[in-house]
Amino acid sequence: MNLALNKKNIVSGIVSGLIAGIVLGCMMIRMGIMANVGAMMGMPHPVAGFFFHLIYSGLIGLIFGLVFYSLAKDFFTSAIWGVIYGVIWWFLGTLTLAQMMMGLPVSWNAIAMLQGMHMLVGQLVFGIVLGISYFWLNNRK
Repeated sequence: MNLALNKKNIVSGIVSGLIAGIVLGCMMIRMGIMANVGAMMGMPHPVAGFFFHLIYSGLIGLIFGLVFYSLAKDFFTSAIWGVIYGVIWWFLGTLTLAQMMMGLPVSWNAIAMLQGMHMLVGQLVFGIVLGISYFWLNNRK
């Protein structure tokens, strides 16, 4: 059986994604952009945005657990992989998928990156919380 597909790893990935999602979600509420997340799903309300954000966060955490389970061997490397994963999701989520879902052109130029810098900070926080909580959850006795 593949080690990545064990129940503990899957649950650790989902729960750590939810923990990181709550942290990032609180940051997004403070930024006043949670309604935008809901609007992408046809429900322009902050509560709907937070709900969808948590669903995505759990899924992103699950993917982290499946992809990085063998690389997240200790606290420090798990945190580093979480940060790297956060940067990847900044490109995929903020600069690509969110733009597509809002009907805007996808652009990875300097202007688009500067406009998305606040979310880069958020994704870095998301990543480090994800990596640390994943390591803690997956290595509990």
